[in-house]
Amino acid sequence: MPLQSAILSGNQRLEQVLNGAPSVKRRPPNDDPDAVRRIQIALVNLGMGPMPKSFPNGSNNAPDGDYGDETVGKVTKFQKTVFPTAPAEWDGRVGKKTLQEMDNRLPKGAAPVVNSTSMSALAEKDKSTSLRWAQAAVQSLSTARAFFASTSGPFNPAAQPPPLRIALLALEAHFHFSTVVGPRVTAIDFISKSYGRAINVLANSQSFFIDDTTSQEALNGTPAHVPFAKGKVNFTPAFRERTAAGQGFGPKCRAAMVLHEPIHITNHPLSSTLQTHVHEGDPKYATNLAAFQLNNAHSYACFAQHCFFGSDTRFGIGRPAE
Repeated sequence: MPLQSAILSGNQRLEQVLNGAPSVKRRPPNDDPDAVRRIQIALVNLGMGPMPKSFPNGSNNAPDGDYGDETVGKVTKFQKTVFPTAPAEWDGRVGKKTLQEMDNRLPKGAAPVVNSTSMSALAEKDKSTSLRWAQAAVQSLSTARAFFASTSGPFNPAAQPPPLRIALLALEAHFHFSTVVGPRVTAIDFISKSYGRAINVLANSQSFFIDDTTSQEALNGTPAHVPFAKGKVNFTPAFRERTAAGQGFGPKCRAAMVLHEPIHITNHPLSSTLQTHVHEGDPKYATNLAAFQLNNAHSYACFAQHCFFGSDTRFGIGRPAE
């Protein structure tokens, strides 16, 4: 039977070990770095960590793939834990028996780890699209603000010429602007400032984007997330380019995620409640009051696309192939 855990499955070298090939061990020669990275991530998740030498950029980033002294020591610690009466097994190598014990104790069913050391590098590539969308949103908001500064009564988007019509339709579709309480200009200023802060995160993404291979969200297959109060966008192994087998996400879907996540930084904690964090495919997205939609990260990604494309596209995790 092949390896079953999310972390270890899918690597040819480890599958060969399971079928009797030589152990993964200390160099020389260097062993398959992807196999070593998976072992290192597994050790942390099995409670053998911390491993500061193997994770030189922090525990939320990819390990180095070097089977050095620290990895040998943690493998030995694991072997002593699972084979307490069999000292012959305490060799610091990952052979068939040790690999099976690791696999049995790790979570099943999440997206597999990929042979990449930087999921955030892919997000860096996608952010140019996210920025174009966000800038289109800011321009549309400026147009809408001028309109609402001159009128306070009911508004009919269909009666207006483009680009104002597009801006008003997008405001209603994604922020439910007809339910705004108080001056509409104030609401537009709030949205504009939120985009401005998100654009700043994207413009300084090297300070905000990190790889995450060890959190529970990563093990669950969540492609991107912002841990409460951490102020960083975590990209996991599930955040990857779409494959012919239907795994991963297309460029527009990824760009929507890259624009969505900074709102969880800039509008924390209001953007992360059950009332505000409503997916664009959820029926509640169409009925939520503006008071909640103004802090909904999904609304910001969708509004920006609506302004950029001129229609309600909603590229996001609900449309993974695009």
